[in-house]
Amino acid sequence: MVQKAFVLKTFPNDTAEVSVLRRSACGGNCSGCEGCSQRDNVIRVTAENRVGAASGQTVLVETKSRTIFKYAVLVYILPIFFLIIGYTAAFLMSLSEAMCILTGFCFLLAGTAVVLLFQRKRNADTVTYSITSVMEEQK
Repeated sequence: MVQKAFVLKTFPNDTAEVSVLRRSACGGNCSGCEGCSQRDNVIRVTAENRVGAASGQTVLVETKSRTIFKYAVLVYILPIFFLIIGYTAAFLMSLSEAMCILTGFCFLLAGTAVVLLFQRKRNADTVTYSITSVMEEQK
């Protein structure tokens, strides 16, 4: 995924602190729904600066889409998968409809707990940002 960013500071170890505008999942028309207006849409991250960008420049920053998709699957799909497994297991044991729903809900909570535990241990596989190019200033 490639995004625009603004270089705030540069460091001697070929890294830079950049400000990235967080993209919304709904398409970016926040004035229309204001569903995420309580959140800060600008994040500060450290990015690899192999192109020699300087403070104050607008740059393109790239992240590995594979890592982003992996986290999306983990957060959104895994708990639902647990829900389906729990409901199906209860159904195959010929439990009542209410017990099937309750078992599915318990498995959903278990899947959410797995996600939370994984998130605490994910430090080795964090999202990395790399500055790919400096954008030309328009006058």
